[in-house]
Amino acid sequence: MNNNTEEMKSRKTSYTQQAAASKRAALGLLLLLSLCLAGCGRVEVPAQYGETPKLPAVYPDYTHVTVPVNIAPLTMELTTPAEDVVTRYSYAGQEIVCGGVKAQPDIDEWKALTAAAKGHDIRVDVYARQQGQWTHYKPFTITVSPDSIDPYISYRLIAPSYVTYEELTINQRCLENYDETVIYNNMLAANDSDGQCINCHNVQNYNPDRYQFHARQHHGGTVIEYDGKMQKVNMKNDSILSAGVYPAWHPTLKLLAYSTDQTMQSFHTRDIDKIEVLDSQSDLILFDPDKNEVQTILNDSTEFEVFP
Repeated sequence: MNNNTEEMKSRKTSYTQQAAASKRAALGLLLLLSLCLAGCGRVEVPAQYGETPKLPAVYPDYTHVTVPVNIAPLTMELTTPAEDVVTRYSYAGQEIVCGGVKAQPDIDEWKALTAAAKGHDIRVDVYARQQGQWTHYKPFTITVSPDSIDPYISYRLIAPSYVTYEELTINQRCLENYDETVIYNNMLAANDSDGQCINCHNVQNYNPDRYQFHARQHHGGTVIEYDGKMQKVNMKNDSILSAGVYPAWHPTLKLLAYSTDQTMQSFHTRDIDKIEVLDSQSDLILFDPDKNEVQTILNDSTEFEVFP
């Protein structure tokens, strides 16, 4: 009986300690959230400030631009040195006030503001504190078009260098909220001895189910995806300069035109960081994926067909 009593007391003490710990954790979380909310709430337009007729130097430069109504929040930062910055986006009584050198509007607030300002202008006021004094720059506007932009864009993400070419991905970004996903990760198929590069990804008439891209060097070829069917081809033969290079889909038919090229790099003598890629020869071909057939379109040795 005594053993059972002691065990019950021990359990009760343990439960009490766990409950107290949980309560402290919950209170800590609430305190943290309240501090975060208070920090957002403390961002206010300065009560006293001087005026300047200059527009603020912001990057990216969004002064007097027109944007589609469904664009993601326009993040920008003041490039002029400042101790603190307040940025206000406003239209017809609605406003978003951001604190800090980089203005990052909340996505829900931004969507509400752009929806209200559709077909009109959002006013942007930038205030900067320099040497303890606030200055209000000349306001500028962002025109909100009632038209929407296609929500997705794809691109090759690679370092701006002519030395590194293997560490890259083909990515997709949503222009409505900045969500980014990887379509193809080149590092998954590469290694030290057998490297490869991927390039020239191209989609037929904005249809993500119909696309192509090239793989160079190890396991090289052109990958073509068309309505769920994928194939890998090598268009190079003795009668053409190279495998397909720069692609162009037919708008509706299952046909692709390519340039074939002999390319080279050219370095600037006064600035070693600048480089050009030039063609010494170029022709045009047509590829039919169903027939796996290549036809020559133009191959005049005296012409650069990629520069019509």
